[in-house]
This record gives sequence, structure tokens and C-alpha cells, in this order.
Amino acid sequence: MVRESKKTSFIPGIEGLRTFSVIGVILFHLWPKVFAGGFAGVTVFFVISGFLMTRIILDELAQRGSFRLKRFYLRRFWRLYPAFIVMILLTIAVLTLGFPEGLFGIRGTLLSNMFYVNNWYQIIHSVSYFAASAHWPVFTHLWSLSVEAQFYFVWPIILIMILYAGEKKWQLSLILPTVLALLSAALFAFFYSPSSTNRAYYGTDTRVFSFIIGGIVAIFITLLSSPYCPAILHRIQNKLNQSAVYVIPTSLLALLTIFVTANGVQAWTYYFGMLLLSILTALLIYYLIANAQSKFALIMGNHIFQYIGSRSYSIYLYQLPIMMMYEKLFPTSSLAGQFSLSCVSVITILIVADLSYRFIEMPFRHGLVWSKHPTAWNLQTILMTCLAVFSITGTAFGLTSKSATRSKAADQLQHELMNSSKKIAKQNSQAANQRSKSAASSKAASSSTSGQNSSVDANSKDQQMAAVFNTSSQNIQKVQSLSITAIGDSVLLDVGPDLQLAMPKTFVNAKIGRHTIDAVNVVDNLKKAGKLDNILLMMIGTNGEISPQNIQQIRQIAGSRQIYWVNSFSNGRPWEAPNNQVLATAAQHDPNLHIVDWYDGARAHREWFSPDGIHPQQAGNRAMTTMIIDTIAANTK
Repeated sequence: MVRESKKTSFIPGIEGLRTFSVIGVILFHLWPKVFAGGFAGVTVFFVISGFLMTRIILDELAQRGSFRLKRFYLRRFWRLYPAFIVMILLTIAVLTLGFPEGLFGIRGTLLSNMFYVNNWYQIIHSVSYFAASAHWPVFTHLWSLSVEAQFYFVWPIILIMILYAGEKKWQLSLILPTVLALLSAALFAFFYSPSSTNRAYYGTDTRVFSFIIGGIVAIFITLLSSPYCPAILHRIQNKLNQSAVYVIPTSLLALLTIFVTANGVQAWTYYFGMLLLSILTALLIYYLIANAQSKFALIMGNHIFQYIGSRSYSIYLYQLPIMMMYEKLFPTSSLAGQFSLSCVSVITILIVADLSYRFIEMPFRHGLVWSKHPTAWNLQTILMTCLAVFSITGTAFGLTSKSATRSKAADQLQHELMNSSKKIAKQNSQAANQRSKSAASSKAASSSTSGQNSSVDANSKDQQMAAVFNTSSQNIQKVQSLSITAIGDSVLLDVGPDLQLAMPKTFVNAKIGRHTIDAVNVVDNLKKAGKLDNILLMMIGTNGEISPQNIQQIRQIAGSRQIYWVNSFSNGRPWEAPNNQVLATAAQHDPNLHIVDWYDGARAHREWFSPDGIHPQQAGNRAMTTMIIDTIAANTK
């Protein structure tokens, strides 16, 4: 993401890679269901940065015979930090002025970013890059800059130690980085967990392999021109050059395929996906250097790509805050509305990024020189001073406001879930009492006349309940006497009271943050305790992946029981579509597994949901309950 001086490292073709990368990230944030793998653009940025930083170090060592570490750190600081901190302060000021709800948790976010440890802050606070939440994730994307800064701090020291290792330095310069890259990639796979990808995704140790792979390319190219270069490297060079006509289009196609199909929560992304992407990017960088006049290099270095690539750092900085603010200002659920909003967002991002590049990035690279013309310089100085005053003042107010420590939306959701939990616990107790009553004692207590009156009263209650849930009284009659075990996450906690209102014998077992693997254990424990009813209602999948293995485990534990599984509407989380597809496929092969299609019913009704777009409000709870009633009734004789 960092721009380097033309003297040592400007390679026009790399701007094409930068352009593809930043476009991928933007498309992922705008249309996560369509471009689920766009987040992989960050990995491409990492490889490019690793290559450029290593090249700078090697070039200076070759020219001077030594490396000025302090100068390197200062140059990195002035290239990265000014635009970075201006964006953060300006965004906080705008949030304070117009979107105070977005200030929740801002103090820790600001401090962790100021010291480039935000990736570890997000790991500690369980902030998922792939999950929506009650707070505004306007700074979630900045984790990558912390990883990058940490790499810049450590990598020169490691590389210098290698290159001062004596006669074996050139062998070590390739072998040791390769070992480190493989170790990092292994940690990336090791720390992957379906229930939480945070440790693997955000960790410096787990992501540094992409930087190192980029560095290996720079070392490889440097060695080729060295008298110490082993013959095997020249043979590898010849093989690469001969296969360019096949490798380049294959690598580009694979890169684009990953951008569309990769999923941030699926295992293959962590086991080999990002490693493969890093290697493919490294190959493309090599070909851009090896033949700078090739058609491939000229296309990748065209003027449009150079313009976007040169501003990719500022584009990356501002894209998420701008998207989030437009989304809050102009909420829309229609496809046309979302497309229009996306276009406006992209145009705004490009304009703001260009201003940041011209008036923040470039001046700080050239000693705060805004213009050679005194009048223009004075005007720009005045404008920058006003911007600084606004940003700093707005940030000060934002950091001291109540919104910085409390989120109205989060507090409201927490309050609602707490109330629901109390209602569910009370109804669970009543449901247990109802189940303990014997049918014989009920019959003995009623005469024929009272039975007729009870029948009239029951019909009246059924009609009233049917009106509440917008369904038929026949469906209410079918389901209200059924004993049902419902297992799920916080969405079930939300909808539970309405379920138990319509179906009083429903036992609800719900927990915030529950994953499918946890639900498997709950089902198993309830069965062993003899408390698993003949009808099992599953409402799980909001927080992570549903694997076919988990579904199969639940089906095996349930045996001949009827399973009703409410599919996911997760506000565009990347596991939403895969989860629903896995459920649909499983239902096709099991007559006892029935899908309640909440996704199809809810996607056109954003008004049903709380601000996080996941937990239903009253209208949504009623709508989901109706779908469950109708689905169970349709499969009950």
C-alpha cells in the first residue's frame, strides 16, 4: 500500500497489481456476497510491500555498502503516518458531528492505530473482519497497516543480519526467508478455527509470509545479477522465462478467481488459499521486472492503472468510512438503490483519495511543500490549517462524549436480549409443567358440557393467535400442542418469546455467540439427559460456518426426529450463502430435515431488523415465528 520513490523502486506494472488489489477490497466491502474473495487484495498488497521494502534495502546496501536503519524508519513514518492519522482524526470528527453512534469504542481503536498494534487489539477484542456487529466497523480495515508497520520494523534487522553473515550470506538470504515464510503459513493454518478466524487472520506472525514471499522475489532478482549467484538460480530463471506465456495468464486467471470465490471463513483459504495467492503475486511481480517492455507489463502500467495505483494507499484508507456513512445516510434494500449508492461511494472515495494524495501524501514526502507558487501555497496552508483544527477539535469532542464508551444500538440490543432471556426461562418452566400433566387427569376434570365450552374457548384463542401471527387457525391448532426443542444462538434468544407464545410447549436453549459445533454438543447432551423432543428446531449459523459434517452429526444424534432448520439471514456475512446452500443440499437427501426459509422471506424487509441487520425486531420476530409455524404445520398430519 505504500508508495516508493521513482529513483529506487518505481515499477509501472506494479501499479496494475495495486489497482486490482484495491478494486478487489472495495468490491468486497460493497458487494460481499458477489465478490466474497475481494479481501484477498490485502494479501496482494502485502506481497508488493515485501518486495519493495526488500528491494530498497538491497539497493542501498549495494550502493553504499551499508544500510541507514534510522533513515529507513523515518522515511516509512513520513510516507505512512500523516495520511493515516489525518484520515482517522477527520473520520472521528465527522462521526462526532453527524454519526455519534459510530464513536462506540473509539478510544481503544484510536490508540491501537496510533501505535500500529490495531491487529492485536482486534484479536483481543474479538472484532471479526467478516462479521457485522452493533458498532460501526469504519476502522476495521486498518488492521493491515499495523501488520505492515510491524513488518517494516523487524524485516530490515533480519535481512541485515543475514547479509552480514559472512560467506554463506547469499545462501542464507534465500533459505532463511523461505523457512520463515513456510513457518508463518503453517501458523496461519494452525490458528484457523471455524468458530473464529480472528487469530489467524489478524496475527502478524500468521500473515507475514506474504511480505516475506515478496521479499524473496527481490532477493532472487538481486542474486541473478550477482557474481555469487548459484547456477541453479539461473536455471530457474530460464524456466520461468520460457514458461511466461503460460504462467502469466494462468496466474492472472487464478488471482481473479480467488477474488470472486475465496471465503474468509472457509478452511481452504487458510490452509493453502492465501499462500497460493502470495506465490502467484510474486510470480507476476517477477515477470513485470524480468521484461518491463512486455505487453503484459505495458498493460499493467497503463496511465489509468498508474493513477489509481499511485493513490491506492489513500483509496484504501478512506473507502470503508465513506461507504459506511453513505450506507447510514441512504439505507436501501433494492438492487438499483444499492448499485447507485455503490457508484456514488466509489466516486467520493476517488475524489477524497486524490485530495489526500495531493495535499497530504505528496507534501509530506517533499518536506511539506504544497506548491511552488506562493499564493497557492498560502491558500493550501490555510485550508490544511482549517482541516487540522476541525479534525482535532472534532476528535477531542468525540473521545470525551458518552458515545465513545456506550453504544445506544448495542445497549438496546443487549437490553432486549436480556428481557427475552427472562421470558424464555419463565416459559421453559411452564412448558415443563405442562408436559408433566397427564392426559388422563385432564379428561377426568372436564364434563361433556365444559368440554364443549372449552372447545369454543379454544377455537376463539386459536383465531386470536392466528391473527397475531398472520396464519390460519388450523396451523395454530396443529402446532400449539407439539413438544419442541429449539436450539440456537442470539437470534433464537430474540425470537424465543414469540415462539413460545404460539407454541407453549417449546423448550428454548439459546446462547449468544453460539456456533454450530457448540449446537452439536447441546443436542447430544439433551438426548443423553432424555430431554430431546421428537421435533427439533435449529436456529444456528449466524456466527459462522455450518459444515456438512456438523449437519450430519446432528442428524445422527436426532435419529428419526423431525428437524426444522431456520436458514440464515446474516446481513451479508460471507458464510451466509454457503451455509444456506449446505442446508438446502442436506435437506434434499433427508426427508426428516426441513428448511424454514428465513433468508428468502427476510431479505426484502430491512425494517424488520435492529441496526445490526441481523437480530429481528418485533415485526421480524413475528414474521419468523409465522414461517416456523407454517413450515411445521405443513409437515404435521
